[in-house]
Amino acid sequence: MSNFDQEQLVDRALKRIHNQVLPGREPQRYWGGPGSGQHCALCDLPVTAHQNEYQIEADVNGVLTTLRFHVVCKFAWRLACARAQFKQRRDADSSDQSPPDYAVHRGHGS
Repeated sequence: MSNFDQEQLVDRALKRIHNQVLPGREPQRYWGGPGSGQHCALCDLPVTAHQNEYQIEADVNGVLTTLRFHVVCKFAWRLACARAQFKQRRDADSSDQSPPDYAVHRGHGS
């Protein structure tokens, strides 16, 4: 398993979401089972046969891709998805607000 702590994994997932290497939304379904020996989509280490593996199919840059995760890496990615979605909503809400009208009304002689 990876040598990353949870926050390092979340940061790594956020970067991969931003760079469109990982999807920013969770899929409807997951598959789980013993590791296949394939590399984890987050930490890049193999998910060995004695480890549990989560597998998803997701659209990554317009291509349907099978992604595999260690259990802890899947949860870090899910947390990163939630943070990315929260940031998108927050940014959208702040851009929807018009700045206040600070028009200055001056009389004659001002």
